[in-house]
Amino acid sequence: MTLTWAVRLMYAGAAVTMLNVLPSFIYLDDLRQLMMDPAVSQNDPISPDENAVIMTVVLASMVFLSVITALLWVWMAAMNSCGRSWARVMSTAFFGVGSVLDLVTVVQQPRLFTILGAAILFAIGLAAVICLWQKESSTFYESRHYYR
Repeated sequence: MTLTWAVRLMYAGAAVTMLNVLPSFIYLDDLRQLMMDPAVSQNDPISPDENAVIMTVVLASMVFLSVITALLWVWMAAMNSCGRSWARVMSTAFFGVGSVLDLVTVVQQPRLFTILGAAILFAIGLAAVICLWQKESSTFYESRHYYR
């Protein structure tokens, strides 16, 4: 049962990861204005066309990274549900790395949506990792070890 919860939480983590991209579009005007500020571009001012290209690259990068992260959540959910013990270790490692990256993001961009999204993902990841390492889950991994 604990492994089932871990897998469900991982699927929820994938969904929340994709939802975390939406606030980026809310702050798009703030970022666009910041890029046009002469104090930011010290040498040459950024033209509106350059600004549009930068905004497109930034948003595309954010969406791309979110999709990759969501796919990692789904992959780990699938591999853990199959009883792959290496996936439990990888899920724990991904949780640790993701937590550090989220902390860095929150420190750099302390906005409500950033903090809220990071906190929700941290809670989901922590709960999933705790479920993965419960005795009941360990028994499941051990039972699957002989059938690979």
